[in-house]
Amino acid sequence: MKKKPIKQILAFVLAAAMLFGAVPASAADASEKDAQRRTGKAHVSYRTHVQTYGWQENVTDGKTSGTIGQSKRLEAIEIQLDKPEGISGGVEYRTHIQGFGWEGEWKKDGSSSGTSNQSKRLEAIQIRLTGEMSRQYDIYYRVHAQTYGWLDWAKNGEKAGTSGQSKRLEAIQIVLTEKGAEAPGSTNEPYKAMKIQYATHIQDHGWQNYVSDGAVSGTIGESRRLEGIRIQLNQSEISGSVEYRTHIQTYGWEDGWKRNGEMSGTQGEHKRLEAIEIRLTGEAAEQYDIYYRVHAQTYGWLGWAKNGESAGTSRLSRRLEAIEIQLVKKGEAAPGSTDNAYISSEWNTTLTQQGETTLVSIKPGGAEEIIQNNADTTVKVTAAIKYKSKVIRQQQKEMRFSDIPAEGFDMDFGTYGKFYVTIEYKIAGTTVETQQQVFGVTASEYNLAPLSATFPVLYFSLSLWDINVSQETGKQIPTIVMLSRASAYDWDQLPEGVYGVPYLSDEDLRTKSDHIVYAQYIKDLYEVSPDSKFHLFINDIDCSFIHWGIYANRIPQDQYTITMLSDGSATFSIMNETYGVENPEAKHQELIKLWNDAKEEAYRTGTFGEDWGWHAHWECMYAVLSCEPGTQWWVSRDNLFTSGDDNAFAEKIKSDVTVKNINTMLQDLTAKGEETVNEFKALYNFNDEYFADAEEQNKKVMLLLGTYVYNEKSFEDYAGMTKMYYGEDYLYYYKGHPNTPTGLYPEKQEELNRLGITDVDSSVAAELILFFNPEIRMSGYGSSTFNSASEEMACGLFEMRKSDALSPESSVDYSGIDWFASYIDKATASSEIASLAQNDRCYLMEFSDAIIAEKGYDIAVYDAENNTISYYRGNEESGYELVS
Repeated sequence: MKKKPIKQILAFVLAAAMLFGAVPASAADASEKDAQRRTGKAHVSYRTHVQTYGWQENVTDGKTSGTIGQSKRLEAIEIQLDKPEGISGGVEYRTHIQGFGWEGEWKKDGSSSGTSNQSKRLEAIQIRLTGEMSRQYDIYYRVHAQTYGWLDWAKNGEKAGTSGQSKRLEAIQIVLTEKGAEAPGSTNEPYKAMKIQYATHIQDHGWQNYVSDGAVSGTIGESRRLEGIRIQLNQSEISGSVEYRTHIQTYGWEDGWKRNGEMSGTQGEHKRLEAIEIRLTGEAAEQYDIYYRVHAQTYGWLGWAKNGESAGTSRLSRRLEAIEIQLVKKGEAAPGSTDNAYISSEWNTTLTQQGETTLVSIKPGGAEEIIQNNADTTVKVTAAIKYKSKVIRQQQKEMRFSDIPAEGFDMDFGTYGKFYVTIEYKIAGTTVETQQQVFGVTASEYNLAPLSATFPVLYFSLSLWDINVSQETGKQIPTIVMLSRASAYDWDQLPEGVYGVPYLSDEDLRTKSDHIVYAQYIKDLYEVSPDSKFHLFINDIDCSFIHWGIYANRIPQDQYTITMLSDGSATFSIMNETYGVENPEAKHQELIKLWNDAKEEAYRTGTFGEDWGWHAHWECMYAVLSCEPGTQWWVSRDNLFTSGDDNAFAEKIKSDVTVKNINTMLQDLTAKGEETVNEFKALYNFNDEYFADAEEQNKKVMLLLGTYVYNEKSFEDYAGMTKMYYGEDYLYYYKGHPNTPTGLYPEKQEELNRLGITDVDSSVAAELILFFNPEIRMSGYGSSTFNSASEEMACGLFEMRKSDALSPESSVDYSGIDWFASYIDKATASSEIASLAQNDRCYLMEFSDAIIAEKGYDIAVYDAENNTISYYRGNEESGYELVS
């Protein structure tokens, strides 16, 4: 006899038991769930509370819960999961409820979301998975909404339904899919949020009902004037408001802006509206453009205006008869033609940029007629730079018409970029006409320099006089600068053609940087000069900014160049770690793919990926050269790169970089003449009076080079050693690390005062001090600054053994150092060295070969407690013998 499978037997027994009432239905449901769990697949079940009918039976996996065609509202919902054994996580959900809005807390795992016995409709829903379930599954859901029917599928916490339209949900379907699997259907529009509402006051008819999102408010073909308007934003998800003002018969433009449902215009005065301006504020302005067009007497529908531009007519006595308003995602196409959105007689002003300068010629039209009719007439031009709808900087100029030459007058807009220009015409001081337009002050090429750290700023600053003229056209190239260490520049001394990024105020330029702001500036600059070339200069460890400033702004490949500037020793540290693997070429190809994939995505979406934030993927700096042909990478030395294949790959890097020596660049700068050197000194806040005291006292200068203040725990001992070694022939100065300026550390200032050491401005690059003061000497902590020091300048090195400093693996050239000092730790030092330390504050001084040959001693020990130096030479029998 053939045996039946156990599952069939169990099913038969279970069915029989249920037939005769031996097993309740709930037990059967439980058995079915147990079977589902054993299959290894998750399921979702849900039920809804429906108007009139109350709670419905549970349905599962995409089946419809609710009603269709009965106009019954959903009032609440419960959702739960049947999960495979061993998988953690659950389901959370919340609803948008009539009168209440979105629930504050998410409900979960079968609890009720919504209301009962309150007759409140559900209008939208969000559903999401948690724990391991969210990593293995996507949850899709769609709703049947009043008026719209079935909307598209939402997933994983997205909103489904409507907002601001008082539309009920009538039914819902919910489905689980494996992570990343295809959606059950279209996902284009699961959520309809009505964004803008407006109502007009019409001649003879009075106030009309609100309409929304591009619908017509007013009349067409009835010759009835609009007399007033109310507009309100209905976007609870974002902050911001809508502002508007109208041009009214007899009165002209309203002085102030109305907002959020306030009436603009008149009521009961029989005055026609002739034009309107509408704008957004806050997050709404950042995320949307507001477009509007009007139906004007005689002209019919005019073109679409946006974001505060004028729409309608003025000085033509033409009434507005209807209006359409709608929000469009920022930067997306207008709803239709934008031609002739505003028509005005007489007041026609022409703006023309003079070549590629910041001068703009302004020619008001109809001047003779205006002067004849109104002798006391002026025109005022305001050119504003805005960021996030806020005016950051502006230029203004007002002229009497009688003083304006036939060819117009000139106005310096002061910088390059996208300007919002307002032109006001005044008669006897009263504004009778206002025009607005967007105007670009542009150039055929730009140098873009959002720079961080010290070394890249030094590189860039020394090259300013080499990159400011186009090799192709011979024209001056505007250079737009922003520094993370802003105090390195005197912003009042920018050379000709150099500008601070206009989206930061003059005050902010002196104190901070913001690379998101700079990327937006590039975007707007490209918008007004789409055919220009953009030359980007950045710190190599900031290479992710290429995605922000170039790729996400969709600048074409042939319209940009990239120059990466070495951060200093960090460059070599990052690269050597990245390629210190067994197969560096394979690693390199991996990074190239990573970079190119993110580049392609940025161009496709118009935004950079979440994992390409600030300082992200700096290990890709060499990959940039492979992905961006023509890119230059400036480094101080090319022999410091290493790789895990016995440096074979490092040789490849070496052949691709461009070596830029600071000393050579400084010499080249000097060769350009005293005027250029003085410009450079003025820009870089360079102070030739740093060492005036030493000059007055006829003493030499010893500059002690610091590191991060919090790493200088033994500074007092090292300073005492240096002063004891060199004596009173020197005055001693301290140059701190730019990241920890002495001025921010009172305890450091106190220490320097106690030691009689003068502080030097830490924001000034040490290489500059050495260059402009070649007679000084320098000792201190390890730094790439020693690469720029001559052998005469380089004296002592703190906290480093001679063997380590002179190792081929060192990223800094310390070959010119006279002595190398390090703390004697008796627990780890050799017995010979440990025996020379008389207490716990003793330091070993190891001398260069040249000093050993000249002086006849090999080492010295500095006793910090007693402030003495003892000199020793090596002895094969006893180790070391005292010389003096």
